[in-house]
Amino acid sequence: MTEYTIKTTLQEADDIASGAKSFIFRGDTSSYGYGDSISFRVYKGKQLTRHALEDMKFRITYVSDAAPIEKGFKVLGIRRIS
Repeated sequence: MTEYTIKTTLQEADDIASGAKSFIFRGDTSSYGYGDSISFRVYKGKQLTRHALEDMKFRITYVSDAAPIEKGFKVLGIRRIS
């Protein structure tokens, strides 16, 4: 199991923290896998900003790069674990 810290926008952070969004799209250059842990760094523009999401941890519950996902991207299903 690997732990990742992923950059995200303020809007996406709001959606994830509220539970309205349980998936994210990211480039396929990283080897994200089922069961890996994720934490987030939230940016407003190019500036790092404080957000409640930074205190939450998530587990990857689903990974796919198969069609209809555009080549070069993965969809990651996530579930909050703390």
